[in-house]
Amino acid sequence: MNLFCLSTLLLAQTPPAAPVEAAAVEEVEIAPAALLLGSTEPRRRSVVAAAIDGYVIGYPAAEGKQVKEGEVLALLRDDVLRWELKEAEALLEETRVLHRRAKLDLERIQKLIEKDAKTQKELDWAVAEEKTQSFKIPQIEARLEVLKSDLAKKRVVAPFDGQVVREATQIGEYLPRGGAVAHLVDLSSVFIRVNVPERYLRFVVEGEKVKVLVPAAKTGQFEGQVASIAGEGDAGARTFPVRVEIQNNGELKAGMSARVELRTGEPQKALAIPKDALLQQGDQEFVLVVKNGAAERRLVKTGEASGDKIAVTSGLERGEQVIVKGNERVQPGMPVRLVSGAPGEPKQ
Repeated sequence: MNLFCLSTLLLAQTPPAAPVEAAAVEEVEIAPAALLLGSTEPRRRSVVAAAIDGYVIGYPAAEGKQVKEGEVLALLRDDVLRWELKEAEALLEETRVLHRRAKLDLERIQKLIEKDAKTQKELDWAVAEEKTQSFKIPQIEARLEVLKSDLAKKRVVAPFDGQVVREATQIGEYLPRGGAVAHLVDLSSVFIRVNVPERYLRFVVEGEKVKVLVPAAKTGQFEGQVASIAGEGDAGARTFPVRVEIQNNGELKAGMSARVELRTGEPQKALAIPKDALLQQGDQEFVLVVKNGAAERRLVKTGEASGDKIAVTSGLERGEQVIVKGNERVQPGMPVRLVSGAPGEPKQ
């Protein structure tokens, strides 16, 4: 076999360089953190109740329906109230007429008594009649306001924007005063309540941005904010409730499991790599380092994690390039080629 054929054979047996993306080992500040388990809770929750009794004649509050503040959830029968309202309005007009007549009679008697044409007794009667009719007017007006208020209560409305999560009545049912109409939740944002051990509490700051993982949601990872830290904890467990708020993009429902990443110590400088670079085989952790155009397996020991970074306590030096994309398909010793695009689709 001549030299040309041998070279051709060797080149044919050499595997092509695999396209990979790499990141440099760098010194960063790592803040120790812990993932604490909690559940999503609605921003607001309400069992909407009837403020007046009556038979349900309309019930648009279907389970799952999105409603706006002031939107009708249930209509109660109101015909009797409307009749009473008309009667009170008529009585008010009648009383106003009687009051005007009593005033005129009083004015006439006052003029006549000056001429001794009327007695003091007739004057006293006229004064009493005018006052009686004048007192009746505000009483009837107050009664009218009560009737109008009761009539308005026959329309049970949503107290805030939200979603009906449970129906509590149906058309034809009699609702007593205070009877439940529907269960309503506001999911414009959600809260996650986690119990923080007291040794970590000093590192939790109200208003601080934190990462939240919600496995059931399509997005998966969200940015939350520490909304409140309870002033009283569980004396037995030595934990304190902390509430984290997340703005809802429409994916989050009440009752989903969530994990909140909270700081558990002061930030410290350390060599760190992206979490995507870390591989595991049994109980060994390792990375693939780009060395002389090939992948080199390197055992490492890791420390605290923060965000998408994890500290490395041994096995790597600052500036070394570790493979972060494509490492699952590369074997130690294989030639590799650094690209800026996704592995397999390099940017030329």
